[in-house]
Amino acid sequence: MMNRFFGSRWISFFNSRTQASTSGERAKMDSKTPSFCLIKDAPKLERRKDSQIHATLMNHSRDIILFIRYEDGRILEANVAAERAYGYSREELLRLSLYDVRAPEAIATIDAQLSEARTRSLLFETSHRHKDGRTFPVEVSSKEAIIGGQSVMVSIVRDISVRKKVDEALQQSRERFRKAIDSMPDVVLIYDRDLRIQYINPATTRKSGRPAADFIGRLEEEVWPRETFSLWRPALEKALASGEVQTLEIDFPSPLGLRHLVVTCVPLLDAQGRVQEVMSITHDLTARKKAEEALRHSEQRLQTAFEETEKQRRLLDAVISYAPVGIAILKEPKHRFLTINAAFGPFVEDKEVVIGHCFADVFPEAAARIVPILDSVFEKGEPFYASDEPFHLLRGGRTQEAFFTFIYAPWYNIRGRIGGVMMLALETTERKRGEDRLKKSLMEKEVLLQEIHHRVKNNMQVINSLMNLQASKIKDKKLLAYFKEATSRVHVMSLIHDSLYRSENLSEIDLQPYIKQLTQSILRMYTVAGVKVEIDADHIHLDMDQAIPCGLIINELTTNALKYAFPRHRAGVFSIQALNNNQAYVSLVVSDNGIGLPEDIDIRRTNTLGLKLVHGLVDQLGGTIEVDRSGPGTRYVIRFPVRHS
Repeated sequence: MMNRFFGSRWISFFNSRTQASTSGERAKMDSKTPSFCLIKDAPKLERRKDSQIHATLMNHSRDIILFIRYEDGRILEANVAAERAYGYSREELLRLSLYDVRAPEAIATIDAQLSEARTRSLLFETSHRHKDGRTFPVEVSSKEAIIGGQSVMVSIVRDISVRKKVDEALQQSRERFRKAIDSMPDVVLIYDRDLRIQYINPATTRKSGRPAADFIGRLEEEVWPRETFSLWRPALEKALASGEVQTLEIDFPSPLGLRHLVVTCVPLLDAQGRVQEVMSITHDLTARKKAEEALRHSEQRLQTAFEETEKQRRLLDAVISYAPVGIAILKEPKHRFLTINAAFGPFVEDKEVVIGHCFADVFPEAAARIVPILDSVFEKGEPFYASDEPFHLLRGGRTQEAFFTFIYAPWYNIRGRIGGVMMLALETTERKRGEDRLKKSLMEKEVLLQEIHHRVKNNMQVINSLMNLQASKIKDKKLLAYFKEATSRVHVMSLIHDSLYRSENLSEIDLQPYIKQLTQSILRMYTVAGVKVEIDADHIHLDMDQAIPCGLIINELTTNALKYAFPRHRAGVFSIQALNNNQAYVSLVVSDNGIGLPEDIDIRRTNTLGLKLVHGLVDQLGGTIEVDRSGPGTRYVIRFPVRHS
């Protein structure tokens, strides 16, 4: 293009050379940026035509055109685009200098650029300032021109705000792409067209255990064994040649064993759409393959379990259907009948009428008693047992009371959660009536047995009275003593029957009150002044077969002590202990602190009836007897096992 300025002619041209400015800013020229040179002599161009070209260039150029004086940077000429870009009118611009339209941070480079533009063309990027103070990035192409004999700098300024935003967005996109690759757990490598590695992500170094320096700039065969690299090399070459994504699955031998990998080769294109590089993404499918295999096995086991469950369900249905026990399954909410079996028939006449209805609606008279039980079993998941519960049923056209044993258990649905309650009902009406008859019979027999004990006691008291009456006529003291001892023994047995008659348990006697009653009776028979009696007895229950021998032993030893241990009104202590520490044996200890047994008496070979009777009774109890004469008085220790009726 030609123009005339200050009476001279100039022409703009396109230059593709790239240069660097001495100011340190990057200077470059491309084929789309106009540069200018002066044509000092253009005699064939007419002035009018030159003026039209000048007007067209200055008025219609999208780029800013500035003519700047070297000496002070003064703007000598500006086009319409400059007015729009800076917000100044042409007249205002011609009063400004380059320093006024530069951004403050870029003013420092102006002097060097003015000086450098005298010797060569410049292309650089900087920031200019709008009238309102805002700044915007620009690309400037400057060159010296001689106009009217004056050397000036002609600058073509292009607003590159949009390009900068595009570049920034592109850079951000690349950065996001790089971060995404860096954060991938898969192995990622980028190769050039010679299959030389240009990039690896951190996962590659982590999984291979080798630094990035072992990969970058090297061919694949320099990194991996050829037999290994040959597994995926064909896919890389095909992606480079065809520009299409290639995917393959391989089995890769590693120190951890055989790994199942899927390799994806993605061609990377340049601005012209040509394949420049290829990226390989290797994903380890080993865990997924194992999981799939485990899933297949699990599905097989589940199928087997399902089939087995189905068998069990059919078996359970058969058991429920034909069980002799009434079974009903009540489902939430409100305990609705889900199913009942045939044995549940006594409760309902028509099965179809019951299914789907609430328990409280079907059995309103029993709802207050049974619904709280159903609620508790459902909420807590714990079974409940109720025995001999009364239930009114319609039989033979009239209502009859029947008895049932109910078991309420949680019912689980197919998800393993409690979905309701299973109710089992076993009729116990006949058993309950039989038990009632048996209880009545037992009560009658207990009354009869109680009466027998009462009559035996009375008979023994009659015998005792007759013996006392007979003894009153005996003058021989020795014979009288025998009668007295016999009377005492009869009294012991009489007390046994009296205790059984008064006891709630007609088969066992509590030894503690019996010993106290027996000793009081003996003390009344043998009045001994100054002798203190101590009794320490547990509540030991003996049947009649053990109570009578035990009572006779206590009677003989107590009588013997009161008669012989404390002569001539000697004071002392007589004690009886009956302990049952280990529950299995009774330890009976009868002791006194009297004069003791003579040394020449062997209790095992004595001729006295009392001691012979004691030994015989101990043997009858299956026990043992020990006599301790080491201390003052005599101490008898008798142990025998307890037999409970």
